[in-house]
Amino acid sequence: MKPSLTIAKAIGAEIVRLRHSHKITQQKLADLVGLSVQQIQKYEYGESNISVIRLLKISEVFDVCIHTLLRPALEDYYKIQNIYTITSSSSLDVELVEKIKKLPIEKKQAMLNLLLN
Repeated sequence: MKPSLTIAKAIGAEIVRLRHSHKITQQKLADLVGLSVQQIQKYEYGESNISVIRLLKISEVFDVCIHTLLRPALEDYYKIQNIYTITSSSSLDVELVEKIKKLPIEKKQAMLNLLLN
């Protein structure tokens, strides 16, 4: 399966989960975000990619951060890609992680031991 399809399906599943937990029908969600029911169905089934603006509107309906909608999709994507990520607001954190990734395993283990003691 292509990564973009996996992402679309994971986002769709999260929309369904939130819609059910808020007891909102597809029609009501469609009305609240200004879309057709058919478009909501395409998003929920992962048949159509969703724009950031639409994700923001949907997240507002459910009163959640957009990250709530994206997290499962990103976790699935990075598992499939075999990539490990860091979410950080600090460029220093990102730089540190990049440097650590380049270290030999023995030095990584030594750093871990240092941090744990």
